[in-house]
Amino acid sequence: MSKMPAQHIIEAKGNQPLYIRIRDVIFTAIMWLAYFWLMEDFFGFAAVMYDWKVTGAITDGLDKAFDLIHTMEFYLQIVFINSLLLISWALYNQLRFRGKDRRKPPRVIGVQDLAELYNVKIDDVTLWQKTRVLTIHHDGNGTIEKVVPAPRKTP
Repeated sequence: MSKMPAQHIIEAKGNQPLYIRIRDVIFTAIMWLAYFWLMEDFFGFAAVMYDWKVTGAITDGLDKAFDLIHTMEFYLQIVFINSLLLISWALYNQLRFRGKDRRKPPRVIGVQDLAELYNVKIDDVTLWQKTRVLTIHHDGNGTIEKVVPAPRKTP
C-alpha cells in the first residue's frame, strides 16, 4: 500500500501555514453559527411540533409555530421554480445539441509526426514503439540526446 502524495486535499494541512488553517477553522465555525441562527425558527417549530404530537401539550407558541409553515411553503415554491428552470434548461440543451459534436477530434499523431517533432529517424521511433522499456536521455534544453532500450530478460 503506497502513501498518498502530499498534493491531495486530504493531506493539504501539511502544506498550509498555521495561520491559514486557523483562519479556515474560524470561518467554518462562523458559517455553522450563522446556519444555526438562520435555522432557529425551524428548530423551534420542530420542538413545538414534537411537544404537541408526542406529549399532547398545547403550548402558547403553537400559533407562532404554524406561521412558519407559510415561510417554509414559500421556500419550497422557490425550490420548485428553480428546479423547473434548471431542468427545462437542461432539456432544451439536450434537444438543441442532440447528436452534434462541435468539438474537433484530436488529430492522430503518426510515427512520422513523432520523428519530425523530436528530430529523429522514423525507423528509430518505430523501434521505440515496439520496445516495452526505454531510457531517454535529454540535454539541458530538453532535446533527446540518446535513447537506450532496456535489455531484454531471458526466461
